[in-house]
Amino acid sequence: HHEQGKGVLKAAQDGTEEVGMAVVVSTMTTLMAFLPLIFWDDIMGEFMKFLPITLIITLSCSLFVALVFNPVIASVFLRIDPNIDKLLGDRLLRRLTGYYEQTLGWTLRNRWKSLGAAAFGFLMMTVIWVVFTLSEYGVELFPSIQPNQIFVEVEAPLGTRLETSDAIVRQVEKRIQQTTDMEDYVVNVGNVQNMFDFGTSGGASHKSQVTIDLLKSYERSQNSFITMEAVGDAIRGIPGATVDVSKPDEGPPTGKPVEIRIKGQDFNVLARISDDIMSKIENVPNITKLKDNYDKGKPELRVRIDREKAALFELNTSMIANTVRTAINGTEASEYRVGTDEYDITVRFSKDFRQNYNDLLNLTVFHEGVHYPLANFASIELASGMSSINHVDGDRVVTITAESLGKNPAEVLEACKQRLTNYRLPAGYTMTFAGQNEEQQKSMDFLSNAFMIAIFLIFFLLVTQFNSVTLPFVIMMSVLLSFFGVFFGLWITMRPFGIIMTGIGIISLAGVVVNNAIVLIDYIQKLRERGLSKLEAIIEGGKTRLRPVLLTAITTILGLIPLTVGINIDFIGLFTGDVSKFIQFGTESSEWWSGMGIAVIFGLFFSTALTLIIVPIMY
Repeated sequence: HHEQGKGVLKAAQDGTEEVGMAVVVSTMTTLMAFLPLIFWDDIMGEFMKFLPITLIITLSCSLFVALVFNPVIASVFLRIDPNIDKLLGDRLLRRLTGYYEQTLGWTLRNRWKSLGAAAFGFLMMTVIWVVFTLSEYGVELFPSIQPNQIFVEVEAPLGTRLETSDAIVRQVEKRIQQTTDMEDYVVNVGNVQNMFDFGTSGGASHKSQVTIDLLKSYERSQNSFITMEAVGDAIRGIPGATVDVSKPDEGPPTGKPVEIRIKGQDFNVLARISDDIMSKIENVPNITKLKDNYDKGKPELRVRIDREKAALFELNTSMIANTVRTAINGTEASEYRVGTDEYDITVRFSKDFRQNYNDLLNLTVFHEGVHYPLANFASIELASGMSSINHVDGDRVVTITAESLGKNPAEVLEACKQRLTNYRLPAGYTMTFAGQNEEQQKSMDFLSNAFMIAIFLIFFLLVTQFNSVTLPFVIMMSVLLSFFGVFFGLWITMRPFGIIMTGIGIISLAGVVVNNAIVLIDYIQKLRERGLSKLEAIIEGGKTRLRPVLLTAITTILGLIPLTVGINIDFIGLFTGDVSKFIQFGTESSEWWSGMGIAVIFGLFFSTALTLIIVPIMY
């Protein structure tokens, strides 16, 4: 309007009135796309809910700024450059507008050929994505993030003494000394709460863990997955224990790629079923780290007290139990204070007197000045006892877990299901597939429903805005066109379809890509009300709205590129004086958000290009 000769105040007022309602509706469509995500429940919803809430608040504020502050600021500061015709950007835009006018005119004259070509291209892109991308890279629930830590789990036979576990872990330490990109490591030998407690509090002296901390992502010389494989190769073959390498679970807890729960009442039967199932699926291609959580029982010595004989010596079970506990595990006798620090003084037998079966038999119980040998009124037997019993929904359960070597865990899970299709369980026992498969199905169901609700809400807004049913269908074509870009982006970047991140990206596109079509159709409608023919209004509307449509798409794409490719700017370091890493490339953010970024960038790019052609044809 200012370029047409109007004053800045009049131009700001007329420009706001002309696009105001279209801007409100286009912003509302984006809000409607994110609104269903607020109601995402379960642990996945708690993890992702911050995203739609933040976007809804931010977009609402931006709408207020756009309609209230921007016109005022434009009326004060916006001026037309007298040399605008000489600017490179303006010359390129005029040339692009000329090409667009010619292309739009040709497609309008050959509308059926254009629509057929677009439909054929969409079909071919879908086929290419399904055949070459989905089959090769599959579907992932959550992105696989390079670990910042590596866990080395060491498990010796049940009942192994702490000293033996320590000797095994020291071998692990020697082998990981030359690990690439290692910053430091921490060793935990014997997973026990109390150093004097060897069984009463559920400790496990046969289990140990080495935690390797890696350098920051931008300081590493190689992918940390490669480092993880190198650690696994270095510690392979350590005698006397099972050694496993793993990484922390990033994001919300989703379980293992393969997780089979067997429910029943008899643990012995559950153990037999578990062994049988593992034998049937252990040869499934790409399956690894197959195990169950059945507690085989830890070895223990049980003291059987003959109450009648003990009564002859005026001894009761409590006195005998306290004596045995003090001898083996120790009893807190007093406290030792050094300044403000207090230390427990624990009394128990010397190591030389609690090593074997006979040491326990030679134990004496002191009562009223007399020592009574334990062998006089008790017997000792070797047995095993469970340290834990797992329940799910009140039923005893044994869980079989496994991981996938390939990039498509869903194929491994499906192969396991096929192997167990005809497997017969005893009466009263059930088998279910849980873990990542369960969470993946829940997330797919919710996001599918959220997408359909978002489409309905957007359609309802468009019907209200245009007072028409056919025009919203034309505008909603841009959502379908965005799928072309999503499929192409996943194909060209060779990425799996992320249930969470790509799914959120598609839902975001549903609210974003219709904005260009709304602005375009709204202006075409206004031109027709001013007396232009349909063809003239389409061409003139396309030419006039080309610049804002392109600027909207380009700014959105440029804003997402750093998030997608992992460009990070350390503003804190700039103010603190450490500018060595002011700009970082390949940061962790790209691993989290690149799936969503790729979906939005490619979807918006293709949708914008095709919207400028296909939507006018459909209109």
